Amino acid sequence: MAANEYLNSIIIERPIDEVFSTATCLESCVNWQTFMVNAEKVSEGPVHVGSQYKHSGRFLGMTGDAFPVVTALEPPHLFAYENDGRFPFNVEYRFESVPEGTRMTCKMYVPPGNNPIIHMAMPLLMNALSRQFTSDLQSLKEMMEAGVKVRKW
Repeated sequence: MAANEYLNSIIIERPIDEVFSTATCLESCVNWQTFMVNAEKVSEGPVHVGSQYKHSGRFLGMTGDAFPVVTALEPPHLFAYENDGRFPFNVEYRFESVPEGTRMTCKMYVPPGNNPIIHMAMPLLMNALSRQFTSDLQSLKEMMEAGVKVRKW
């Protein structure tokens, strides 16, 4: 795995359809992703490839907005989105039914870009992102397994 990638799997003791619909809701992510301050869907209609969102967040003392766009939607097995803004990244979630419930695998890729300072800081940045996202996935697991309503609706 490259220095600018994150990969983690977690087993959530809930059915695949429930895990998929909860984990892929880019509005309800404020309930389990600690760096997320606000999230809203800005495109019309049901979620589809091309759906657009606005996320406001705080990470490493910095605040900013991201504008994720759904790039893959194959319920209940695959969901992906990308952000091409000030801090570009791609995220892919894969879901698999297992005897214990659902295996959710998250892969995040942050392009190195042309900024030499960002390029040099990438290992530290990815380390912080990895720790945070691993903790967030654990929170999602604990909330779902405890029956906490994570989705907004």
